[in-house]
Amino acid sequence: MLTHFKGCLIDYYHTGSPFPSSGIFARAMTAALRQPRSPMRILEVGPGAGPMTAQIVRHLCEGDEWDVVEINPVFVRKVEDNFLAAAREHYPTATIRMHEGPIQTVPLEPGYDVIISSLPMNNFEPEIVTEILTRFHELLKPNGELFFYEYAWIRPIAGLISKPANRQRLRSIGQILRTLDGTPGVSKKIVPFNIPPAVKRSVTSSALASVCNGNGKDNGSTHRQ
Repeated sequence: MLTHFKGCLIDYYHTGSPFPSSGIFARAMTAALRQPRSPMRILEVGPGAGPMTAQIVRHLCEGDEWDVVEINPVFVRKVEDNFLAAAREHYPTATIRMHEGPIQTVPLEPGYDVIISSLPMNNFEPEIVTEILTRFHELLKPNGELFFYEYAWIRPIAGLISKPANRQRLRSIGQILRTLDGTPGVSKKIVPFNIPPAVKRSVTSSALASVCNGNGKDNGSTHRQ
């Protein structure tokens, strides 16, 4: 909890909520790993202090390939020290790597079965959201699946108290996500046992093409992640 709060103070833009995800929500986000399966390629993006990471460690299998991408150096050190180092010893045939940097530019080999993202999409400019979703599409296998989330009702509530420029930014993000939600292969589930309550999205690789092909794109500012 303290590590997450410290990381949020240092870099709220890439962290989002000052509260880490609950264990219940982390289990919901990593449910795909609990199914009977063969070795998988797993990508975790924006782990923060590691609530999703802890669940991935519990359900890792020998032979898995697991890459973790985190931009905040505070979280990079904590996730490496608290989770990844021990996981490498416990699963000697698994490949586990930490990458520091933004997901758009970290060099990764495409072909992931599962991507689990905790990036705070509503903090970003609309074109950054599109860039990130496009990057996820590039990295997923054709039959792969992306899991990401946002906090429930955050855009309508923030829109009521925001300045006009921020309201427009949030509306543009909402349009991108509505385009995505209207595509076959996307499902949503509200998980109330989290602070704040969160909406989990499950998105197939084919569904991501709805934003990768330009639908819902916005010509907002050029602020970069």
